[in-house]
Amino acid sequence: MEFLASDILEADPSVCVGCGRCASVCIRNAIEIRGKKAVYTGDRCFACFHCFAVCPKGAISVKGSDYVPKPVAKTPVLDCGQFMGFLEQRRSIRWFDRNLTREELEPALAAGALSPTAMNYEDVEFAVVDDRLDDFMQMVYEILKPIRGELPRIEEFCRWMEGDRPDPKRHPFLWEGRQLILTFAKVDANAFIAMARAELALYAEGLGGFYSLFMNMAAERDPERFAGFFPAVPRDKKLKCVFVCGHPRIRFARTVPPRNISVHWS
Repeated sequence: MEFLASDILEADPSVCVGCGRCASVCIRNAIEIRGKKAVYTGDRCFACFHCFAVCPKGAISVKGSDYVPKPVAKTPVLDCGQFMGFLEQRRSIRWFDRNLTREELEPALAAGALSPTAMNYEDVEFAVVDDRLDDFMQMVYEILKPIRGELPRIEEFCRWMEGDRPDPKRHPFLWEGRQLILTFAKVDANAFIAMARAELALYAEGLGGFYSLFMNMAAERDPERFAGFFPAVPRDKKLKCVFVCGHPRIRFARTVPPRNISVHWS
């Protein structure tokens, strides 16, 4: 019997013990146990890597990859109380004294890559704007200027761009921010989840920022021009969220009362 493999994964028959764990977690039913060995039965694999992660013998590998897996802790790294304490201390940051370096940003963006995506699309892409921030904001201004009267904040932003700046530290869209992380994807939820993980990774390092929605309005109003600013991002992926980030200039001393949230059980 020929030992088959998917286009992405393969199992080593000399290591496989035929325990069947890989087959039991494959949601595409692309694995069978034949002759006490795991066999990929077709091209239905979509690289969720569940079989890779559940194999107790390390018999499954990713083709063309030298990735070395790490053992999963038997107990959670954080218990629920610790995690809730971390979330309670998280605040939106609008006051910054300097931008983040690439070395500071890269772990947070890597955290975004560890997020789940619908149907395993893995469609999320990040763009970081810092050196060209002035050019970017000029583009946003030119797109939003025709609708400046529709919202007070857009009117305030347009006046700011035209030189009317009563408080130079209170940019209507950015506050003291001078650096942006933009998240693009085909599926909204994929982008939001990835950016949320990147955001929490920043807070874990004592960094921070806030979400700004107004630049999304520019992307929706003139998608072709907006996409032209990011030529490396495929045109079928759209801007979903913008996060303004940097080194916090202000540190908070206490947590605040949590919001009430409605929960409906069915």
